[in-house]
Order: sequence, then structure tokens, then C-alpha cells
Amino acid sequence: MEGDDGNTKVKVIARVRPILTQDGISSGDGECLVKMPLEEPGKTILTIPAHVNQNPYRASAQYKKDPLGSGVKEYWFDQAVWSADTNSSNYMENQRFYRSIGPEIVDDLYRGFNMCILAYGQTGTGKTFTMMGRETQQDGIIPLLARDILDRRDQLILQRINSEVSMTYVELYNEQARDLMTEQHSDSKARVREHPVRGPYVEGLKEVQVNEYEDFMAALREGNARRSTAATGSNKNSSRSHAIVTLSLKQTRFGPSHGKTDGEIGYAKEQLISNIKLVDLAGSERMAKTKLYNQQSRMKEGTLINQSLSVLGRCINLLSQNTSNKPSKTHVIPYRESVLTYLLKENLAGNSKSYMIFCVSPTDFEETHHTLNYANQVKSIKTSARTNVVQLDQTLVSEEGAQKDQLIESLRSEIDLISSKLADTTLSSDQSYADTLVSYLEAELGKLKFENRFVKSKLAQKDDLIQELKSHMRYIEQDANSSIEKAAASFSKSHFTHTLMTKTQAELTTIDRGLATFDPGKIL
Repeated sequence: MEGDDGNTKVKVIARVRPILTQDGISSGDGECLVKMPLEEPGKTILTIPAHVNQNPYRASAQYKKDPLGSGVKEYWFDQAVWSADTNSSNYMENQRFYRSIGPEIVDDLYRGFNMCILAYGQTGTGKTFTMMGRETQQDGIIPLLARDILDRRDQLILQRINSEVSMTYVELYNEQARDLMTEQHSDSKARVREHPVRGPYVEGLKEVQVNEYEDFMAALREGNARRSTAATGSNKNSSRSHAIVTLSLKQTRFGPSHGKTDGEIGYAKEQLISNIKLVDLAGSERMAKTKLYNQQSRMKEGTLINQSLSVLGRCINLLSQNTSNKPSKTHVIPYRESVLTYLLKENLAGNSKSYMIFCVSPTDFEETHHTLNYANQVKSIKTSARTNVVQLDQTLVSEEGAQKDQLIESLRSEIDLISSKLADTTLSSDQSYADTLVSYLEAELGKLKFENRFVKSKLAQKDDLIQELKSHMRYIEQDANSSIEKAAASFSKSHFTHTLMTKTQAELTTIDRGLATFDPGKIL
């Protein structure tokens, strides 16, 4: 994924869904237009139907001929995920697919990189199933990734790393951003702004703190229930909006402190701030397939969905040209022509490591061909991912007692000052004092909460060690008792043998004496 020049290539993954009832044919390799050979990882082969291959205007030299004479087109991606046939040896369900990419993504997120996973494809190709999954069947990438992020957070506590996880959930419906974490009102519109460092963002989103996996799933279900969906001719539960789940991660690293005991966390040394955008795009649509005639609202949705995807396609095409080996000129990328591309600006070409999953149908040649060609363009796009490390002000975390006392005394003075201002209701002119104090107290509260978790983890670790020692002692005790019993049994047997031998020897001596004085003549 790393380029020779230090840039990061977008990782491209193709995934083919199973043949479904609405495809109108029975499942089987004979009807499936897509093949992904097990012996050639990353290779995707698209078979061109006879009616297309025989058309002189559509068949071209770019299509190869297989031994049977039919046309095929070959693609190579970072990964080809075969989910079309459950009986195949290379079949991948959601869990197996996630395990092939998830650990690397979690590692990079915790290293301080911004990440993005984006699912693209026509409607009904399994994008939402890939990203969200179904709770009654199998989890998708988003729930599985959230579980691993929270597990890693707990594992890092003993390394003095405090990880705070939060989430936002927004949908882009008819080119308007809507917060799915709050109840919507007719007059509420979320505005898209641009931060000079972090890039574009949606203003005023509700940020939900995620402490447990159950908290995350509850928030995700709440957002999904508010998401815009509708039945179409291609999909009975078609997404009518693009959805973006963002998980933000703030890690505070506490370094070893001089004079501190092992049970204390010390002072904060640095922060790593990163996030991952999990994007479930609405599917590209054709009226002939969705059959939304005379449904004005649905037709408008479909038009705006296609418009935003068209802008995304143009951005991808121009980015691909800009990152080619010898571009003739540098193109201006039209990010602002769509809310979708504007929000994904950093993930497409900025500070992010990005994955794009292209979901395709095994039976629809036109859409699958378009999607795979699109994916082929994305392969050449590079981003400029970098770790987001913030070195904390050492003057505020100095371990020198005098400086610490001076800081505490200064804060006490500020508390007294603000208290008097509150009494005089003249706080507005000195709001900066209150902001400084609130920020400091919030940081201290966060530190105390983490220190509490750190101590609990230390105690749990010691309890585990005690239990292990007790178990070992029980084993030693049982082994010792067994050895004593064996020794006692062996001693008892040895003693009995010795006694028997002594008696036998005495009897033999008596017999020898009798034989020595034995006179047969006397008996006769």
C-alpha cells in the first residue's frame, strides 16, 4: 500500500455477491459472469455475454478470448473477495473478509493515521450488507471494526495509554447533510465547513462517547432507524442516501515519571488523534431497473444520488490522471460540486489511508463492467497519510514540585477570581478565564477516570497472577501428596519384603543347622 515516494495508494478490493432470486436465474458457475481464481489472488475475470461480444461496436481488442472463444476481461486488484458461491473453497463471508483487512486497519488507526473504508457499487450489490451486516445473520465491517477498536483500547490501559472513542453518524440525503444521532426537524440543516488542518466537516454533529460495544451498537441501530430507505425494483430496502459513520480516537500517552510508583500513571506526554470514516454509498441507479416511474420523490433521490456519484467519478478520474507517471497537466479536482466529494476530500487525496470496496453483481454485465473499470482507475490514486501526533506542553506537565505547586496556586487564584465574577454577574468580559479552567478541569477529570481504570487493570492483573500462583501451588501440593503416597506405599512394600526375607533367612539357617546334625542311621 505504501508507494516508493512515501505516498500511500488507495487499496482497491472487488467483492462479488451471490446470485439472488431477483436475478431471475439459478445459481451456478455457468450463469456467473465473474470469476476470481483461487490460485491467482487479486485477479478478477469478467465474462462478456455473447450479445455484447458479437456487437462490432462494443467488442474491442481490449477483451481477450478464452479457450472456448467467448470474450473475457481481466482485472487485478489488491484483493478479490469471492462471495458468490458458499460451496466454493475460496468463499468469504463477512467475518472472514473482515479478518483479511481489519487487523491492519486497527493497527494503522492506533498508530495515528486517519483511515477510510468506502463501499461502492450499483444498487443491490451488497454494499450495506458488507458494511453493516445483518444482526440476525452476520455482522458487517462496521460492527466488527468497532469491537476490535474497543478491545485494543482495553489492552493498552496497562501501557499507560488512555484511548477515548467517540462516533458521529451522518447521512447525505438530496445533497443535504443530516445528523442521524438526533431527531430531525424540518428547519434543521447541518452545514459543511472546512477546517484548515482537518479538512471539511459537518458542523454541529452530535458526538456520542463510546465506552462499551453495546453503546456503539445502540447508537448505530438508532441511526439506521432514521436513515432514508425505500423499496425499488432492484432492492426492496434500497438506501436513498449516502451514510458516513465516523469513529474518532484520541490516545493520551502517559510516560514513566521520576519518583512515581508502579501504580501511578505519571504525566501525559503526547496525544495521537485519528479517525476512521466508514462510508456506505447509495447505489447508482437506472430507471429501467429501479422502476420508479411516476414517483417524483424517489426519482429526485435517484437523480441526486447519480449526480453525486458522477462527481465522485470525475474526481477519481482526474486524481488518477494527476497521479499518473507523466501527467500532461495537473487538473483541478471539483470536490465542491457535491457534498459527498467535499466531505471525502481528505480521504481521496489528503491525509488518510483509504480502502475502496467495489461490490458487483455476478449477472449484470453492464453495471459490473462499469464498476470494475471504475475500480481500475482508483488503483493509481495516492494519498498523503501521516500520523497525527500532538506533543503536550511540558510546562503544564512538569514534574518539578515547585512548578506544580505554582500551577495549583495559580488555578486556585483563578477559581477565586471566577467565583467573585459570578457573584458580580460580570463573567462575560472574562470568559477566557472560565474556558481555561473548564478545559483544565475536564482534562484532569479524564486523567482521573483513566487512572482509575489503570489501577483497576493493575489490580485485575495482580488478581490473575495470584490465581495463577494459587493454581500452581495446588498443582505442587497435589504432586507432593501423590509422591508421598507413592513413597509410603513403596516403603511399606519394602518393609514387608525385608521382614519376609529376614524370617526366611532365619528359617534357612535353622534348616542348615538341622541338616548338619542329621544322621540317617538313627532314623533307620
